[in-house]
Amino acid sequence: MGSKATMGVSGSPDSRTYLAEGGALTRGMAVIPGTAQNQVKAPAAVATGNLKVVGIVAEDAVQDAPVRVVVRGECVAIVVAAVAHGDILKTAGVAGKVEPTTTDNDGIFAVAVSDAAADGDEAIVRVVGPARY
Repeated sequence: MGSKATMGVSGSPDSRTYLAEGGALTRGMAVIPGTAQNQVKAPAAVATGNLKVVGIVAEDAVQDAPVRVVVRGECVAIVVAAVAHGDILKTAGVAGKVEPTTTDNDGIFAVAVSDAAADGDEAIVRVVGPARY
């Protein structure tokens, strides 16, 4: 597989519009349900896997503004550690970033399609749906 720069996202992902809760949301950030059913927010900075992930933010949004979230299909995600294509992904202990996991029942919600080398890098991922496995 090539890098994100040479591959690009495949197809048209399924997305849903929510309202950004608790601050600005950045493209590539994993989000969890907000207080109301039409809201999403970033996980707390100390959050770890096994969260009810809604999906990944498709475009930047300020607090209380509409935000498009990819709930199934390919998109760009921000990683907290190195990721290899084929890795299964969960939310990380850093708000909104994703990381690989090999643990069952660990909040798996996506699979890496491209590689990413370090914290803050972007990878193409395939969101398998809002899930808590």
